[in-house]
Amino acid sequence: MDQVIQEATGVILAGGRSRRFGSPKALAPWNDKCLVEAVLEILNPLFPSILALVKKPEDYSFLETPRVKVMSDLFEEVHPLGGIYSALEHAGSEWIFVCGCDMPFVRPELIQALWRARSGCQAVVPVWEGKRQPLCAFYSQAAKNEIGRAIERKDFAVRAVLDSLPVHFLDEDSVRVTDPEGRTFNDIDTQEDYERARKL
Repeated sequence: MDQVIQEATGVILAGGRSRRFGSPKALAPWNDKCLVEAVLEILNPLFPSILALVKKPEDYSFLETPRVKVMSDLFEEVHPLGGIYSALEHAGSEWIFVCGCDMPFVRPELIQALWRARSGCQAVVPVWEGKRQPLCAFYSQAAKNEIGRAIERKDFAVRAVLDSLPVHFLDEDSVRVTDPEGRTFNDIDTQEDYERARKL
């Protein structure tokens, strides 16, 4: 059984426009549910509470339970940095784990490995195929001010903010221990991605 990470809140970012997908991808059918529910099922055993961050909470009220809260992104602009800041603002925990609503293959074992690597830093981010993966990562409340300053400057690149924070980047070899094929990072941006992912 997965160990519950008591000091963190699980966060699903579902506030994007899904422009390349063509419809709200969080609500796209996935097995007998929808994509956001599939991600929620993975996070549920790992965290004492979960936030779904969305632009229109009324469209996602079906997700609400005593442990799952649907909340509004605090920013009208669509950028993941605003989602991370909003999650830190809404969460009552010292840490949050964020992932996209389009990541139905995120590995619980990888989440646990990231959590174990948090010592002495304000964020823990995996690296896959040479790229940082900031939308499958832990962020602490200590990072909130720096993230807020970046948003004020209208500098919405998550990767740029990471350069100004003490971050532990979990290297690819360490990621492969829990996710040898990097399936966690098979996110779904287009209909083609979606069809390919459904075959998996």
